[in-house]
Order: sequence, then C-alpha cells, then structure tokens
Amino acid sequence: MSDTVRPGMLSARLTRLAMWAAALALLVAGAALNLATYLLSREALVQQSLEQARLVATNLTAAVAFGDQAATRETLGSLAGVSSITAAQLTSVDGGPLARYERAGAGRSIGPGLDLSERLQVAVPVLLEGRPLASLSLEVDTSSLVRRGLVFGGITLAVGAVALAMAWLFALGVRRDVSRVEQRLDDLAHRDPVTQLFNRHAATSHLEALVRGPAHRLKPFAVVTIDLDDFKLINDTLGHAIGDQVLACVGQRLQQRMPSGGQAYRFGGDEFVVVSPCPDGQLSPVSYQQLVLEALAIPPLPEAPDLQLSGSVGVARFPGDAQDVAELLQASDIAMYAAKQRGKNQVVVFEPGLRERNEQWMQTANDLHAALRRGELRLHYQPIVELAGGRIVGAEALVRWEHPQRGWLLPGDFIPVAERSGLIADIGGWVLQEATRQWVRWRDRGLGALELAVNVSPRQLRRGVLQQQFEQAIADSQADPRHITLELTEHSLVEHADGQLGVLERLRAQGVQVAIDDFGTGLSSLSYLKRLPVTKLKIDRSFVSGLTDNGGDATIVGATLAMASAFGLKVVAEGIETEAQQFELQQMGCDFGQGYLYSRPVSPADFERLLRGQTVQARSALADQRA
Repeated sequence: MSDTVRPGMLSARLTRLAMWAAALALLVAGAALNLATYLLSREALVQQSLEQARLVATNLTAAVAFGDQAATRETLGSLAGVSSITAAQLTSVDGGPLARYERAGAGRSIGPGLDLSERLQVAVPVLLEGRPLASLSLEVDTSSLVRRGLVFGGITLAVGAVALAMAWLFALGVRRDVSRVEQRLDDLAHRDPVTQLFNRHAATSHLEALVRGPAHRLKPFAVVTIDLDDFKLINDTLGHAIGDQVLACVGQRLQQRMPSGGQAYRFGGDEFVVVSPCPDGQLSPVSYQQLVLEALAIPPLPEAPDLQLSGSVGVARFPGDAQDVAELLQASDIAMYAAKQRGKNQVVVFEPGLRERNEQWMQTANDLHAALRRGELRLHYQPIVELAGGRIVGAEALVRWEHPQRGWLLPGDFIPVAERSGLIADIGGWVLQEATRQWVRWRDRGLGALELAVNVSPRQLRRGVLQQQFEQAIADSQADPRHITLELTEHSLVEHADGQLGVLERLRAQGVQVAIDDFGTGLSSLSYLKRLPVTKLKIDRSFVSGLTDNGGDATIVGATLAMASAFGLKVVAEGIETEAQQFELQQMGCDFGQGYLYSRPVSPADFERLLRGQTVQARSALADQRA
C-alpha cells in the first residue's frame, strides 16, 4: 500500500515527537530555572555588597574628616575578610583619589574596562551629618555565582537526563499500545473481519501500485470478480452465522489455491476479487473457472450437508482491457454481471462489446426512471381462456414501455434492467395500481368479474413491499381481491418461501389467488408445493410447445396436471399456438390456457372488444338454439 501509512510508523513518529517535546521542555525549564537562580543570586550579592559598603563608609567618616590616611587604609583593609570584594577605592567629592584597596592576586582594577559579566561595581557616599565627604566604590567578583550556576546547571542536566530516560521508558510502553491500536485500525481499514482477506480499500491500493509502476516493470495480470450465486438463500435459511462461516471457508480456499504472486480480496457481501499474474490465465482466462470451482467446493457443513455453491465469474486483463484501476475493476464487474445474465455459474471474459452493452443498460435504467415519472409505461392484456368452452375468463396484465425514441419496448428489453437496478419493485407497484383500476373499469362497463393475473417480482418480496403495495392498490381502486391472481416464478417462490411465507398467507386470507408461473423450470420439490399457499400452476410454454411431438414434454405436462389435481390446484397452460396443442391439453384435463392461438397481448380497448365480441357470439348462439 504505497499511499498509506504502514503499521508502526505512526507510533514511531509519535514517540519521537514526544521525546523531542520532553527534551525541549526540560531544556527550556532547566535554562529558565538556572537563569532565574543566577539573577536572584546576583541581586542578593549586590545587596550584600551595598550593605558592606555602607558599613565601611560609616567607619571611614572620622578618618576622612580628619585626613587620617593610616586610619583610612586600615578601614579599607578590613575588606580583606570579604572574599567577594576584590577592590575598593575612596575618592574625594571632586573625584580625586584618597585611598585604595585591592585584594592580592585579583589582577583587576576598577575603571572603564570593567567586565560586568564577571564583576559588579557598587558605590556609596561617605557622609558627615548628611554632607558628602567622599565616595566609596567596591568591585564585587561574581565568579562564585558562575561556579554555583555551573554546578546547579549540571545537576539540572543530570536530573533532566534521568527524567528524559524515565519519559523514554514510559513512551516505549505507550508506543507499544499505540502500535497495537494502529495495527488494529490498519486491519479494520484493509482487512475483512469475516474472511481475514484484504478488502476493497486494500485492493485498490495494491492495484494502484501495480498499474503505476515503472513502464519497464509492468507485467500483465488479471482481475477476476466472483459473485456467489443465490447466497442470500443461505443467509435466509441457515442464518448469517452459517453464511459467514461459508464466506470464510471460500475466502481461505481461494487464497490457498492462488497462483504464485496472486491475492484474493473480499469486496463485501458475497463478492470476491482475485488479482492474479498467472500467465496461463492471460492466455486462457476461462482457466480461472477451475480455481473458482475448487474454492467453492467447501467441505460439507453439519447444518447443511448437501450445500452446493456456484459462482458467476468475470475476468478482465491488464493492460488489454483497461488502463487504470477504476476501469479495470469496472470491466471485471461488467463481465461478472454478464455471467449472471447468461444463467449464473458461468465465466465471462471482458470484451469491449460488454462495456457498450453496459452503457446501454445504464442509459436504459436512466430512461426507465424518467418513464415512471412521465407515465410512459402501459399495460397490455392477454386473454386466459377456458379450454372446455373456449370462453375468455380472465387476462394476464403484461407491461409495455412506449419509449419516446425507441417506440414500443417489450418486457425483455427493460425488465432485466429494472430487476438489476431495483426499479422493478416500483414498476411492480405501478402495475398493481393500474391493473386493479382497469379491472374496476371493465366491471363497471358490464363485462363481469374477470380473473386478472399480475406478475410479481422477487424484489417486491425481498423488500417486504408486496403486501403494502397490494393493499394500497385495492384500497385506491376498490377492486375485489378475490379476482386478482399474483403470479410469482417458481424459482422466486422457492428461494424466498421461508422468509415470505407469512406475507403470502396473509394475502391468501384476503382472498387473493397465488399462482406459480413457469412451473416445471425451477425444480421445486413437492414439500415446497405443499407448504406454499398456492392456488394455481402455470405450465411453462417450453413444455407446451413440444407437447404434440415430444414424449418427454407430454409426460411432464401430464405429471403436472395429475399433481395439481391431487393438491386441488387449477392449471393454466401458457404458449398455446396450435389447435393440436389445445386439443391435447383439453384431453389431459387442463383447465385454462393462453397463447397466440387466442390472442396476442392487446391494449385495454382491444381486450374489451374481444370480450364484447365474445358476448355477441354467445347471444347469437343462444338465439339460434331457441329458434
């Protein structure tokens, strides 16, 4: 991590800073203390010398008044007992010398060359009844103060050194604590706590170092994005603790099986990224599929011995697919989403066309946001026919998009984008509102209480908004919920059965019908079918299309009808296009059907015409019978 602070650097810097601060503080404090002591001692010496001068001046008054030179010299000589005074001089009022004293060996005289940094000069007058007779000057030696100051300074330095040493020992302890905290913070910033792999932040730093190195040292490498398929089902059914255990196991196996020089990262959720310099991977990126398969083949868990993991894998290569880190990660992510769209458990290698399709996807997502605001979505209705009598008994509401530039768009053009972007929940809510309003309009126009089927997205279940959206639609439209069927795909019902069973049961208690759409494609078990509050099954069109010429499809349809009869469920066959298919289904006992044989999805007005035409035909047939 070239642009980050390595663990230990902060604690070392703080320790050095603390020691420099302590040393500077001790130095300043010691210097200030020594200077203050010297100045105070110097002031005391001056005061002491002044007192000594006044005492000598008093003793000199009589000798000076009578001009007694011997007495004057004797009085000045008494200063020999004062070690700090090195010289004394008695001068007349007009400045003439009267007498002088100098300590033997002093080697200095009082005069203009006095060095005040070593000696001080004090002067007092010699008075007789207040009248000055002469002036007495004393020269005071400060070398004793300097010596004491040096000794005191040495003691201060010694004490400071001991204090600094103690501070250093204390700082070492603090440094160890800071280093531990720093290491912990580094782990939190750069490592995933569940898998102990490096995280997205660390991956970005590592990749920056790889792509920004010297040109002659740059080596090709691959970025492999792995997203575990349907991992939410593990968390929902087994709990997040087991989910974390699975993630930790996958991360450990990924890192263990990494080619030399490779590194695995967890980007969050169920997404892992591998950075690999593997030369074979550069030549054949799909070889990473084996790495992923081995990593996902985790040992059986006691809580889920039959658990099988799969993953969608996207591969991007540097420098071929991108020139910087952001583009490289985006390319790998785009390839991974393409793998999911191709049916999951796939490996897709990035190509420029994928980026173009991703940009188109983003544009479609942006346009879809605007379409919801501008009211560009429309509902078309495909009739549901009673096979025994050929009568239209209901319709399936199918969303269309009247795009201002691209014209009419079918669900396949935008529903996958809505699912991936999360807009599908909002679209699903709008469909419920519009479909229930249309049901009421048809009822009020005398067309009867039709059965109306509405497709529901798994995201409406996952986000917990389905019941709220449905109840709001019924409250706004005043439609009869007993004539509304919510269609969910077999896969989404099985995937979210445990978490959303209560929602579906509450809706059923309101009279709502629940149908399994595309039945037979999701490999659901009978135990799930028994638990779910389902009232209808819709046989997928892939089985209906091969009904008359494929024995296997006929067997599946027959088994589905028998199973539905055993559970008391109605069956709707989708994709009926020929009369032979209709006849075969009718012979097998299928209740209802829909498909191009009867009508394509049409606008509300066209559907109303179909219904009214059916009514006219019925009246004509009745009149013929009476005639």
